[in-house]
Amino acid sequence: RGAPPRPAGSDDRVAIAVAGDDDAAVDLVAGLVDAVGFDPVVIGDLDDGLLLGPGTDLFGAKTDAAGIRAALE
Repeated sequence: RGAPPRPAGSDDRVAIAVAGDDDAAVDLVAGLVDAVGFDPVVIGDLDDGLLLGPGTDLFGAKTDAAGIRAALE
């Protein structure tokens, strides 16, 4: 079962990574992610989105924004 959405600023808010080549589209998607109760973490362009695919540590991860950033280092 997935993590429930949480209000902005919640200590236990799960993050969702966002990647894209179109800044306006990335901003739109990040806003939608936030609106449904998750912290958006913009990780870069579509090539960087490969870091989120099956077999990666971030695929299906239930972590906070700091956890996503740490996994990308």
